[in-house]
Amino acid sequence: MRLEASSHGFACQHGGPANGVFKLTHANLRPRIGEPHVGEPNFNELSFGDLNPVAPSANDSRTGRPPSNRFSLAFASLALCVGMFAAAPVLADGSFPKMLTEQDKARLDGYQEVRQTTLDYVRAHGSPSDVKMVNAVMAGDAKKIDAAKIAGDWRCRVIKLSKQPNLPIIAYNDFRCRITDDGAGLALHKLTGSQRTNGTFYDINDNKLAYVGAVSLGDQKRVTRYGESQDSNEVGYLVPLSAKHMRLELPSPTAESNFDVLELRR
Repeated sequence: MRLEASSHGFACQHGGPANGVFKLTHANLRPRIGEPHVGEPNFNELSFGDLNPVAPSANDSRTGRPPSNRFSLAFASLALCVGMFAAAPVLADGSFPKMLTEQDKARLDGYQEVRQTTLDYVRAHGSPSDVKMVNAVMAGDAKKIDAAKIAGDWRCRVIKLSKQPNLPIIAYNDFRCRITDDGAGLALHKLTGSQRTNGTFYDINDNKLAYVGAVSLGDQKRVTRYGESQDSNEVGYLVPLSAKHMRLELPSPTAESNFDVLELRR
């Protein structure tokens, strides 16, 4: 969901173009009493104080005519937008994939090939027990899960898949992860472990969600943000399987492996 401002007004959109869009145009807005309305209104600085309802029974002192009900409709639409922002978790959908580096765009472009070739390799070279575990983790296709059911605390473990015959599969123990809704999008925070990813999920009009984040290492206190270093950048796709089971697939990590999976369970 997002609230957009332009020279034509506000647009409140939830869940993508297929869902309802509520707009307020400058025709619905009136300047403060005593202030001239010159040119286009400045929507970037508009506040609730800029909206001036007029009592239905009173004539407009400037026109002598009864007030239009356009304001009531506009104000109701804006109130609905605000209510939607307050009530529903949202997915970020603004600048993806424009903000990605060329290297990370290439990672996502090669996602399917890297995924398949790496899985083929580890299935051929891993131990039977490890291969069985990988097959269980990678089973199932993405399902449409409501954003409200994604947010919350999760157990999470990293599984590293490599085209290395001596160590093709490494599975770590469970750590703690949390998915939060900050009003701008759903965000992932890996809270424990020596490699802690933090990032944002983006709506790509698919059952999967795109992920853009960065990894913080060791006892580093400050959270690393995407774009600070190509070596720390992480991109991939979240595959929701149910409200209690998901996996985050990260192609072509910068070190240690060819394909990483963060399995989330609760």
